Amino acid sequence: MRRGLVRSMVLLPMLASAITPGMARGQSLPDSLIQRIRAGAAHVVVPGDSVVLPLVGTPRLPLIEVRVNGTGPYRFLIDLGSNVTLLRRDVVDRSGSTVLVDRTTSDIVHVATLRLGSARLEDVTAGSYDELDVDGVLGYNVLQYVSFTLDFPGQRLVLHHRSLPPPDGENVIAYRLHERMPVVMVGLGGDSLVVYLDTGASEWMTVPPRVEAGLRWLTPPTPGPSVYNNQTGRTQVRAGRLADTLTLGVFRVASPLVYVNTSADDPWIGAAAMNRAAWTFDPAHQRLEITMLSGEHE
Repeated sequence: MRRGLVRSMVLLPMLASAITPGMARGQSLPDSLIQRIRAGAAHVVVPGDSVVLPLVGTPRLPLIEVRVNGTGPYRFLIDLGSNVTLLRRDVVDRSGSTVLVDRTTSDIVHVATLRLGSARLEDVTAGSYDELDVDGVLGYNVLQYVSFTLDFPGQRLVLHHRSLPPPDGENVIAYRLHERMPVVMVGLGGDSLVVYLDTGASEWMTVPPRVEAGLRWLTPPTPGPSVYNNQTGRTQVRAGRLADTLTLGVFRVASPLVYVNTSADDPWIGAAAMNRAAWTFDPAHQRLEITMLSGEHE
């Protein structure tokens, strides 16, 4: 996840923003390796019409079981807010994966196969951390090769080959990529805001301070929890509730709880806001279908 994983009020680190061209050059990674990291997998195989994988985490933590080079299963986070795929270092060691580049903060590794049920990700290039509070992270970079549904109410991930119809502004929404991750335009009262969809963050919504003054607050932000990220250190966020309803087509979140985080570069909405809908992505056409459990997310 691009900005980190929030659980028990602790923001834990991810790698995605570390793999940028400038950072890569600073650490002398060849362009060919950067492209492999960004691509994630050389081949993605989804047999038949679909592969259904149960979510084994919590409503705010979408995990699936993944076998790495035939070992495991391990629990991997489905993280739309990450543009790379990650493994914890002990999983790399136990699975016989290869360390391609040994770095101080994060390694670059090669995995022959990640198996998701009967689906396979082959020839995977990923990042690795010594400490990660999940076994691994499947980023948008490897999810983008097939259509998929992250069904929070049904507690399942479905990999399939669906093509969604053109956007209607209600059930089907257009999205685009920024930093190789999906962003959407949400409504807030009469205004709009571009946000990341970050299933790797368990909070409702986070904004950087530059956005704060433009929002209408029902409860103005006051000192909130302390969160941690390995790139930015520990940050105390401020928390408040918006006066407006957040809208994205049929998706509604009334008066969402919002963190103002000085370490955030951009706004995002997390799994707490997303977990009463099923989200179907058609990456080939950059379309998103939203199926709500109920008419409005309270």
